[in-house]
Amino acid sequence: MASKVTKLWLVVLLLCSHSVNAVTYVNQILFEGNDETRASVLRREIFISSGDILDGNKILSSVQAIMDLGLFRSVDYYLEEAVDVDFQNNTYMNVIFVVKEKYYLLVIPRLKTEDNRVHPGLQLRWDNIGGLNHEFHFLLLNRGKTSGVRQVKKEMSYVDAFVAGSDYTFSISIADDNNVTENILTEDENVIDRSFSVGLSKFLDRSHGSRGYFLGYGVRYRFRQFEGVVSGLLLDETDATSLTMHFGYEDVHHYLHNRGGKEYGYAAEFSHHSLGSQSEFSIHNLYYRSYYRFDSRPDDNLNVQTLFSFASNDVLDEYAFSLGGSDDLRGYDKNRFKGNAQFLMNIEYLLPDEDHPRLRYAFFVDTGNAYETIHDIKDSPLETAVGFGIRWKIPSFVKVDLRIDAGYGFADDDYRISASSRHAF
Repeated sequence: MASKVTKLWLVVLLLCSHSVNAVTYVNQILFEGNDETRASVLRREIFISSGDILDGNKILSSVQAIMDLGLFRSVDYYLEEAVDVDFQNNTYMNVIFVVKEKYYLLVIPRLKTEDNRVHPGLQLRWDNIGGLNHEFHFLLLNRGKTSGVRQVKKEMSYVDAFVAGSDYTFSISIADDNNVTENILTEDENVIDRSFSVGLSKFLDRSHGSRGYFLGYGVRYRFRQFEGVVSGLLLDETDATSLTMHFGYEDVHHYLHNRGGKEYGYAAEFSHHSLGSQSEFSIHNLYYRSYYRFDSRPDDNLNVQTLFSFASNDVLDEYAFSLGGSDDLRGYDKNRFKGNAQFLMNIEYLLPDEDHPRLRYAFFVDTGNAYETIHDIKDSPLETAVGFGIRWKIPSFVKVDLRIDAGYGFADDDYRISASSRHAF
């Protein structure tokens, strides 16, 4: 097929090939290759409709908007020859978008690297359920035994995009996890965590598709139980019911090998005794992420993330935040730094392999720390890690980017290796 630039010139030539007063209109918007994906999902994202004046820029923007759904390996278009000419010599043409779908069901072994140890598990991802861009994710992770107790993590989530044709997206998630805390002075504790959350969100201006400013709100329930490893006795338990709110902006484009754009926002969570909570707190998160591309090297990426969070109290008798691990301060043990406030900045530069651009080399710097309270930020230094990683983009599956990172933490004078099937941010 012709390049996008060539196609845009074809549109211009078509417009100029008629008389000065003649106009070319869109007759129909059609789709090809969407064997599973419903046309209604695609129509919500595009910027051109039947009856509009044919606009090459809007067509190209629509191609990118469909690609940004993450459901397709490629998106293209072509124009069908004139199907009608009216008495004013105006022409009506069809615009046909051509997509190549990905595989939407993925069941694979999951290997999670924590503290330089590999934990086996199973991951199931079912995207674009019913061709409606719904998502179902399930994770089962075996983190091995500590003090004779097996530690298992289970997570399940479902996202219903545009519920019953509305502008709202509904999400639900359930998690069950246990972790053994070793204690030299007293009995080791098996800490059991369970959570359940539901939420609604929507983009505030649907004329821009799934991008722009959005607002979300929901309810979350968390439960924590402490059991004696040897005695099996219930030592303590606590819970929290909280209201959540999320406001932000999202405009991130997905290209063949990398990303471009930005997203930022504010998220808050409020738990109070009036909601039936034993643990009372408020949590505030501010974040900003940018993905830079360059005209001279369009397959390169400079990715930057900044995160600042603070909580009014402990959450379920523990600090609200922790840093260290594969998704934040690479080069340090998981949960190495804990507190009720945190600051984090990640900078990555990604270079594609010249012969295999889906394979990319990453150089990163992570800096941040967690603090007991927000007032301690000014008195504590930032911790830093640097490292190198490899990325392998798998275009046949939805949001699968394999990565391996080796990070060196200066404070501990040690390195950590981590692996994942998604981006760090």
